Amino acid sequence: KRSPKQTEVNLDVVRRSRGISQRELADKLNLSQPAISNIETCGNCRLDTLKKFADGVGGKLEIKIKFPDGVSYKLCGKN
Repeated sequence: KRSPKQTEVNLDVVRRSRGISQRELADKLNLSQPAISNIETCGNCRLDTLKKFADGVGGKLEIKIKFPDGVSYKLCGKN
C-alpha cells in the first residue's frame, strides 16, 4: 500500500485543495477573512494558529524534527 505523497506547500494551497474559501474558513474559525489571508502569508505563525488552521480545513497538524543521519522525532503536544 502506497503512503500519501508528502509535499511542501503554502497554507493557501492546502485550503484551496480542500475546496474551502478564505471566507468559509474565517466563518468556521470565528476570524475575519483578512485574518485568514494574513495567516496564509505569514512566514512566522504561532503553533496554535497553525493547529487551528489545520483543524479548520479538516486536518491535523503534525510536527517532526528530522536529522541528517535519518533519525526523526514526531513531536506531540500536551494532552
